[in-house]
Amino acid sequence: MDEPLSNLDAALRVSMRTLIKKLHAEMRTTFVYVTHDQAEAMTLADRIMVMRDGRVQQLGTPDEIYNRPANRFVAAFLGNPQMNFVEGEIEAAPTGARFRRGAFALEVPPALARAIGRKVVLGVRAEDFGIGGDAGASSIDAAVSLVLPLGSEQHLDIVCDGVELTVRAPKEMRAVPGDAIRLQVRPERLHLFDAQTEASFLAEAR
Repeated sequence: MDEPLSNLDAALRVSMRTLIKKLHAEMRTTFVYVTHDQAEAMTLADRIMVMRDGRVQQLGTPDEIYNRPANRFVAAFLGNPQMNFVEGEIEAAPTGARFRRGAFALEVPPALARAIGRKVVLGVRAEDFGIGGDAGASSIDAAVSLVLPLGSEQHLDIVCDGVELTVRAPKEMRAVPGDAIRLQVRPERLHLFDAQTEASFLAEAR
């Protein structure tokens, strides 16, 4: 199937995805499905092959591709909103190691202490931020710059020392531009990519 739903409107596309998945289960045969739509790939596939310029970047289950991307390209390709990326470096810290860009700093898993001194790109998905809590090595103090309501949830654009991030927040949260906000990120939910090769340090560590 070569992008069979690309010309359909949003509502019909969703219903057709359901129909194709049911058809696949009934026929019990292999479907090869080509798409640029990440939602189609995630919902329909048992295994996903992500390609770039004719080269395979990663092959795995939807869970593996989404939660353990092999490189920055794969990480950016899946997820809505797109994964946040921040350029910086790994430095030594009392707990082992942390990512830093100016005043923006976050603790990283101890296994990544081997990357101290390296230029890296930090990746954080919008849903992996916790809102509120106490200040600490895994917290960020920032300001809300934009609120994007989506009905079932909302996306907050926030700024911390010049670093812009998108955060997924519950629909009940009341936020307006200018509000101060504290975010928490567990080290194990962070992704780190080599600044030059764009390969994932985390994939190697795991």
